[in-house]
Amino acid sequence: MKRIDQGIQNNSDSRIWAWYGAEAPASNDIISIAEVAEQNAEGPEILYDNTIEKGEFSHKVARICELLNKLHEKPEALRSWEKLDGFSTFLLTLIDRAPTDIRGYALILQRFGSFIFSDNDSSKEKKNKINAVFCIEEETSIYSQIRDRAKLLNAIWYPHEGSLLEHIIRDPAKVAQAMLNRLSFSKGGQFRIIGHPFRHVRSKDLQGLAEAKTVAYQRGSDIHLISEVFQTLDKWDGDSLVGGVEQATLLDALLLHEMTELLLRENEPDICPLDAHIIASTFERYLKGPFLTLAVDDFFIDWPKPLGIEVAELQRREMSQQIFWWEKAFGPPSSSIDIGSNIDEASFREAISTCELNDSPIQRGEKIYRSKDGKLYRLDGVKKVFVRKKKSE
Repeated sequence: MKRIDQGIQNNSDSRIWAWYGAEAPASNDIISIAEVAEQNAEGPEILYDNTIEKGEFSHKVARICELLNKLHEKPEALRSWEKLDGFSTFLLTLIDRAPTDIRGYALILQRFGSFIFSDNDSSKEKKNKINAVFCIEEETSIYSQIRDRAKLLNAIWYPHEGSLLEHIIRDPAKVAQAMLNRLSFSKGGQFRIIGHPFRHVRSKDLQGLAEAKTVAYQRGSDIHLISEVFQTLDKWDGDSLVGGVEQATLLDALLLHEMTELLLRENEPDICPLDAHIIASTFERYLKGPFLTLAVDDFFIDWPKPLGIEVAELQRREMSQQIFWWEKAFGPPSSSIDIGSNIDEASFREAISTCELNDSPIQRGEKIYRSKDGKLYRLDGVKKVFVRKKKSE
């Protein structure tokens, strides 16, 4: 079940919803650039198809089903979880995933639920109660404050009854049954897991994914994953045992995050990507806390790696530049200078400085200005470009 047919690219729903660790998700254009480049190389891989229950990820999906069955039947065996834990996790996710002002948070909360103020509360008192929830002291760790803030939120707001968010906050066991139904083809319909190894794809075509810290996205009922992240997630699994569901892996959390968004999109067609991301991230953090985000940050420290041909091209460009400066300093190879002979370093540096000076803005007749702190600069349009002052002898 490895190489792809064009059916992966021709999904009937062209909208893309991305998992992201940066401030904004990867856009459709960014993902399309990466996919087109991969199609020109080796293409992606079908890791699992629930219509035939086969694929490289069959055992991983089976493990997730076992985890969800345990969550449904005996959630206390996985981790302790009270309503205040749910409110704390949701509030921390909201602050982390949707950094905004108080008014922005209030609008999100109105979409997710309802405020419950006293009849005697004035408009100012209502505003103050909301402000108190999000007034985080910068000098103190947010984690030491979040539980007290969650108590304040619980006193003035509650999620929509029967919503997926309410189940995550109050009773995650109810989420498990919905997930199990969606994983089943007969009950929930088709879904596939698509792996993107991005072999032989130039790093410049993947840079947009790296800047958005996107390791997964959805198109229609297909869940797409960057395959190279799997090894990093495995490496972080040992660190993620504290404060979450020990039986779940970070890859489980990533897949269940995507399944949560898939459920939300199918059941609430008008939901916006940010709202779906916040809700799915709350369930993700019920499972593994913030460790998936930390692992993804680690992954993008050195991804994407340049291909060998990119390294060779860079070396050729650098060599061409060195030859250019050499010829400006000593003349072309046909001159009498023997490149292999010993050349006085001071003379070489003086020759290079002369070339740089001859190629300077002053020699080109460009007007030079001096800033208040004494630095020289020229104007390139409206942009200041600082120039190097000639060293005195």
